[in-house]
Amino acid sequence: NPMSEGEIQALQNLLEQQHFVYAIIWHSSRSGLFSEKVYYSFNWYNHRPSPDLGLAQSIAQGIAGQIRKYNSSQYYEYLPSLSRTGNAHDWFYKEHGTIQIMIECGTSNLKPQNKAHMEAIVTECKKGQSWLFNRARNGNLPESPMLTGHIRDAGTNEPIQAEVIIEEHHGRFFTPRIRDAEYGRYWRPLLAGLYTVTVQKKGYESQTVENVAVNNSGWRTLDFDLQRLPDTEFSGTVLLENNPVDAEILLTDIDDEIITVENGQFSFSTHAGQRKIRVIADNAYPYIGNIYLQPGSNQIEINLSEEHLIFSEDWDSGCPCWIVDGPWQTISENSMSGYAITDSWDGGKNFYAPNTDVHITTEFPINLISYVPPQYHNPYLIFWQHLYTEWDYDFVYVQASTDIEADPDEWITLYKNSGKFDYWHPVYVSLEPLVGDEYYIRFRLTSDSPDSRLVDPGWTIDNIKVVAGSAQLSSIESDDLDTVIPKIALHQNYPNPFNPQTTISFTIDNPEVESAEISIYNIRGALVTKFILEEEQISRGSVVWDASDKASGVYFYRLKVDGKQRDIRKAVLIK
Repeated sequence: NPMSEGEIQALQNLLEQQHFVYAIIWHSSRSGLFSEKVYYSFNWYNHRPSPDLGLAQSIAQGIAGQIRKYNSSQYYEYLPSLSRTGNAHDWFYKEHGTIQIMIECGTSNLKPQNKAHMEAIVTECKKGQSWLFNRARNGNLPESPMLTGHIRDAGTNEPIQAEVIIEEHHGRFFTPRIRDAEYGRYWRPLLAGLYTVTVQKKGYESQTVENVAVNNSGWRTLDFDLQRLPDTEFSGTVLLENNPVDAEILLTDIDDEIITVENGQFSFSTHAGQRKIRVIADNAYPYIGNIYLQPGSNQIEINLSEEHLIFSEDWDSGCPCWIVDGPWQTISENSMSGYAITDSWDGGKNFYAPNTDVHITTEFPINLISYVPPQYHNPYLIFWQHLYTEWDYDFVYVQASTDIEADPDEWITLYKNSGKFDYWHPVYVSLEPLVGDEYYIRFRLTSDSPDSRLVDPGWTIDNIKVVAGSAQLSSIESDDLDTVIPKIALHQNYPNPFNPQTTISFTIDNPEVESAEISIYNIRGALVTKFILEEEQISRGSVVWDASDKASGVYFYRLKVDGKQRDIRKAVLIK
């Protein structure tokens, strides 16, 4: 079992204490088939390279080039690990960012009785170890590039632990790369090149620096002083049809914060700034939007309506209302309640097939013609999922189309995800683009895995429903916060992520408006583009942003009307 052996547990504990940048695991091949080789992370089955494959290879090559094979003029071979099971160095890389090398240091003779034989192997292996020491200390090697620096609190100058992200070498499956707590020091070995570096910590303003040059000639030092966000008290009332109700509030940040609402009341200490907020209660239409928490104190009232159920499916009667394409089946072994549907489940043993494209589609379109403002706000598709697919390669989608015979790539994608989220959790999908028409809804899984060893348990779905209703969020102390669908609103850009163009939509349904603008900022808060909205654009309700000359990354766009900020949303540019 994972981490079941004593020596692995000891290594795990040591690594968690020290957060090593480099490491070597010494090993001897029992069969001799893997002897005199240097392994690094990873290129699974020659199809799935790690984000740092080039760096790890260069280090493994440097080590291997110092160690001669026993009684030979040849040197050790260097190879990536090809299997994604059972390799400690792959796990340490994913968990801590450690460039860990496994050296099979013996020969086919696992326990030589000849002392000279053993001493010759040890002497050669020390040369590889010394090479790595020299690289680590920026010694006499011609090439040892490293990005390093300190992260401090801008106000107190005290060191802080923060996450350091190298955007060009980041994996969504990484555990956050958080470094030294005592000194605030981070270390990031890299190959020479230009990089985008983001540093973030909950309660602080994130910082991103682009075009950071790392050279072979020496270390690059880049310090960060993070500005702490002011504290605030967030309190108020949640009502269902004007009556106090138990509820849950989710504030999304670097780490999510969950607030429990009892009998309509809540009070919570957090930090100021722009946050995403979701408010849910049983049998209620949810509030999902953005909120700006001011420093000091924020008191709000959230009034939810009862949900109007448009469509539902719990799979307890099978799937007679669905068109099934692929090996979907209803199961009771892994469900929220009663039955769920899955693409690949068989007592937890089966995985989805490589190079597959399977889906289930509603047999009849869902009617969203009459669910428009002002009586109804944005309808939501809500479902529970248990998701486990290969990160960033095998995706699940929620899609919609007015034509059930349309080409799969012509369906509107409303939700897309991949990775290991193998626990039951709810998903809220906005159906705003579909309002005013009838749409078929499709749940789709695709896999481009070329190898059956690169697939996973798949996607299980339960308790689907489409709901409409209304929700209003207002300030108790001021009128700075708007309702969910006010006469003035900023909508999510589409597509998102995008490259290089996206449409930013908005609603300005107020004849008394004198001026309006949309400003776009990068993650550092610098203004990159501004649209002064003319009458024609206001009437059309959208502008197209062409970001051809902008760098990949996260951007925020803000709607300001008559000098007053109305809303802010996030766009992601991926080139």
